[in-house]
Parts: sequence; structure tokens; C-alpha cells
Amino acid sequence: MQTEGLMINLPSYSIDNRYKSSEQIKLYGALLALGIQWRNITTHSEAKNVLDEEFVKILLDNKEWYYTNFCHLAIDAALDHFNAHKSPSLKETTSIIKAVLRFIELVDTELIRELDTERYLSELFEEHFSIEEKQKDKRALNLTLTKERQISMVKNILLSNGYTYTDGSDGFDIDDEFLNKYLTYPTK
Repeated sequence: MQTEGLMINLPSYSIDNRYKSSEQIKLYGALLALGIQWRNITTHSEAKNVLDEEFVKILLDNKEWYYTNFCHLAIDAALDHFNAHKSPSLKETTSIIKAVLRFIELVDTELIRELDTERYLSELFEEHFSIEEKQKDKRALNLTLTKERQISMVKNILLSNGYTYTDGSDGFDIDDEFLNKYLTYPTK
């Protein structure tokens, strides 16, 4: 069974088509695609997987980038090992793992940029402070906390639900308006 390229089955588009603006996604994705095919040929003895020509071209056209960013990874040697159906070296394996992790970070960043933050935050805080009677009291108690403690609590909720906190980022401000909006019990 041959996998043609790196396609994520989302409604009629691939990661490559969706994120054309990110050259790094393509670079990491090409090494990831090599890893997927390599895994298949080393795991399945009769596998005849080949790497899509588009990914081969990306790898070969960017040999220096891989060499610099993956501790002297030699793309020519990696492709030779792959084509000879040899097991990857430790350097090749760790480079593929690093590419997988970085690829996921980049895709995750792109997806979060598209996230409807307002809706996500509303649902997140509604889940955290359920509408049960005992939680109404908990929300009311939050208003008696110092502003610093409220901000700390909000950051902890966000951090435990997929957000990261970076000073000077282009995120949202946790200000009085934010605190009043998300920490008070909604009156309906």
C-alpha cells in the first residue's frame, strides 16, 4: 500500500493546500513523509512504498537547511538508506522525530490562529464553572479574589486547556473586561 504524499483527510483539502503560506510546514512535512514511508517499508517486509517525488524534490532542494537544522543530517544518505530499504540511523530517526514534533507545533499554531477565540473561551469557562448551584457560589467567590489572583486563575485554566502564555505575544489581554465577562455568573 502506497501513501501518496502527506494528506490529512479533512473535508477536501490537504495540509499542503491549506498552509501554502508556511514554507517550514512543507520542509518539516517532507521529512515527516519520509518517516511515514520509511516506517512502512521497515515494518512490512513486502512493502514497496516510495516517497512522492514532490517530497523528494523538497528534501533535495533544501539539503543545506536540513543539514543546519538537524545536526548535520545528510539528506542524500538518508534517501539512499530509504531506497535500499535499510533501517534508519539514529541521527535519521531522531531527525524524523524532531520533524514530527515541529510539524505538529506549526500545524497547531495555524489551527489556533483560525480558532474562534470568543466562542472557545465562552465554552471553556462555561464548562469550568458549570451552571449547578454550587458553582454559582464559586463564581461569586472569584469576584472577591484580588485581581492578580483572578488573572492567575484564568491563566491556569487556559494553560490546562491548550493555551500557552508568552510575554509580549499577540494574544488577548486578561483585563477587567475579560475578568468580568468570563468570571461572573451570566444573568439570563
